[in-house]
Amino acid sequence: LHQDYLRAVPLARFSTRTRYFRLLHRHTAPRTPEPAPPGFSLREVQIEEETAAVAAFIGKCYEDLHPTAAEVASWTTQPDFAPDLWLWMVDNATGAPVGLGIAGLDNAAQDGATPEGSLEWIQVLPEARGRRIGRSIVLELLTRLEPRARLTTVSGQSDNAAHPEILYRSCGFT
Repeated sequence: LHQDYLRAVPLARFSTRTRYFRLLHRHTAPRTPEPAPPGFSLREVQIEEETAAVAAFIGKCYEDLHPTAAEVASWTTQPDFAPDLWLWMVDNATGAPVGLGIAGLDNAAQDGATPEGSLEWIQVLPEARGRRIGRSIVLELLTRLEPRARLTTVSGQSDNAAHPEILYRSCGFT
């Protein structure tokens, strides 16, 4: 529920209140790809072989979210699925994933609407945070979305301990 409409809601009926943000990137200038941080590299998720790994990785990054491999596989059947928008950031020394980015692309242009990208999952393992891994993932996804979408959105919990809104704003979201 957007805050502009909050006055009309009987808040006394609800036991909890969670604040969210939603930000927009307009793709107004061509993007120059930024290299991965030293010691890391990006690679596309091998969707058919790695749905269980994606599910497990998301579970490592959240205390309260633990999707199953079947749930992750179901995301690939959604209309906004684009396999080149599923990315791992891997540690070059071990080959192990330290970050994950999943974006979607709503190709609504055929219906006369604006094609829109959305960042769905951006995770970095807690022990790997602070190394510009999340920034590199977000900027690579924006680079891939820019020629295909007029805008990209992202949302998340405002009170998230990892402070994702700061990351997204540093990447040009408003």
